[in-house]
Amino acid sequence: MPAELHPGRVTLVMNHSVITLREGGLVGGAETAFLSLYDIFHSLTLGAGCVALLRVVAAGVDVVLAERVELGRRMQQRLLSMGHTHGMLSRPPLAARFTRDPWAGDSLGYRIEASGLEVTARWERLSAPFYALGPAPAFSPAEDIWSIFTEAAAASVIANGLEASGAPFTDDAWASTLGRALCSAHVALAETRVTPAVR
Repeated sequence: MPAELHPGRVTLVMNHSVITLREGGLVGGAETAFLSLYDIFHSLTLGAGCVALLRVVAAGVDVVLAERVELGRRMQQRLLSMGHTHGMLSRPPLAARFTRDPWAGDSLGYRIEASGLEVTARWERLSAPFYALGPAPAFSPAEDIWSIFTEAAAASVIANGLEASGAPFTDDAWASTLGRALCSAHVALAETRVTPAVR
């Protein structure tokens, strides 16, 4: 039997790596760090490259970083149009250099360098990956989305030598779309978005 070809148009392919840390690793704890890093390989509207939304409370960092400033602006516009309200989305992005530390053993990471800012982010004690297939409207009413997820039992974000306190937590908000809770430190590998097939 041959492979099944999806008839939709591929709109976005990326690795999406997320860390949210809260005091005590508790859902109700104060947020100490937030990182949403998009490592984009193909996009019809954004272009390719890395973009990161970064907030580290102890370091006073709240910024969008991008390999190309225009890529950062386009991502800001995309996220605002989707209803995101982070303050950093309304401020000019900073040009940055991203270095990937590939998945080796049970961890992976990124290093980010921008003017006046050096960041190291690590995802540690990674789980066995699992595959999630989300035909519209599971994740989005406008896209079929699938990805390979891995969760990090431990994670860290260091900005200009200051390591954020707190720890990852179990995020039940994912249950409505994924069918289960997800750790707040996770990576969506090969996240692929395609215009929905006609059903």
